[in-house]
Amino acid sequence: MVVYKYLSHGVGRMNMNGKQRVTMKDIAQHTGYSINTVSQVLRGIYPSGPTCDKVLAAAKELGYIGNSIASSMRLGSTKTIAIIQSDISNPYFGRLIRNFVNILSERGYTATIYNTDNVLSHERAAVISAIRQNVDGILFGPDDIHSGESVEFLYNSRIPFVVFANDVSNPNISSVRIDEVKGGFLATRHLISQGCRNIVMATAPKGILSAQLRLEGYRQALEKSSLPYRNANILSVPSVFASQGGHRRAWKEVCAQLAQLPFDGIVAFSDQVALKLLQGLREQGFERIAIDQIPIVGFDNILEAFPLPLPLSSIGCAGEDIAHASPRLLLEMIEKGEDFAPQKLVLDVKVYKRQ
Repeated sequence: MVVYKYLSHGVGRMNMNGKQRVTMKDIAQHTGYSINTVSQVLRGIYPSGPTCDKVLAAAKELGYIGNSIASSMRLGSTKTIAIIQSDISNPYFGRLIRNFVNILSERGYTATIYNTDNVLSHERAAVISAIRQNVDGILFGPDDIHSGESVEFLYNSRIPFVVFANDVSNPNISSVRIDEVKGGFLATRHLISQGCRNIVMATAPKGILSAQLRLEGYRQALEKSSLPYRNANILSVPSVFASQGGHRRAWKEVCAQLAQLPFDGIVAFSDQVALKLLQGLREQGFERIAIDQIPIVGFDNILEAFPLPLPLSSIGCAGEDIAHASPRLLLEMIEKGEDFAPQKLVLDVKVYKRQ
């Protein structure tokens, strides 16, 4: 498990130059006011006026940084949110988490990020660590296949948390995800509108909820257009980001299998999967259709942030996205406390057409 902490104010006695950290006593000596007066000003409870202005100016001049642990003990809040994600090397989640951090920072929160590498023991350790750190809340991006125990542990801990880019069956757990079924439907319908009639669905392994829902949308689109659903056209692909030899071999086998199918369009589980398939077909020497002309639709719309010289259409949010809805929902949960009613947000999607 890898942990990253952003926007931390630090609580050690030394600053970055190795010098003693400025204290309220230093400010009191500098201004001539009592430590109690300085404390009240810095806590925001002293009436505004010349005294307040002088103390704040001295604090800025001397480089005073407040003790966040002491503040949290006094206020009952650490102003820290934990973000637990299974794989931040995925560009989609990397961008998502960056947006989380920025939004939380605007609201005065520090973000602690845990990367679990899809390892259950790492996920458990991250959850326990976050709770021990007394964070105010958690944004949790679980691994579908193994995360049930962690989700229930979080729920029983009574700490505010929101599951993002996923969902769980417990109706009392708040979550934010896209409309996966509609996404699968729109992606397939887009290819059908381009004349495709033998469409491959490159999906994630069994146990991934989003993959199951996207596959259902694919099936519905075929049925609505009176096209057959063929099991041979459903390809289960391995992780894009694992680098072990076994995964490389698995990808080679998937691309070889795809090259043998008489497909005329592809719905890919994600934009990264789409790009990996096109790369694999090129390595296979596939020539039936020019690689850059293969009708293909991915998910996540990463080309919006990472432009590539490839016309890859993609499914993305049509309005408010996960990056904004998830922290908004969590902070609402924290602020309302017991008055908060659990919410399961399903965000609308559309096709970003580039083909």
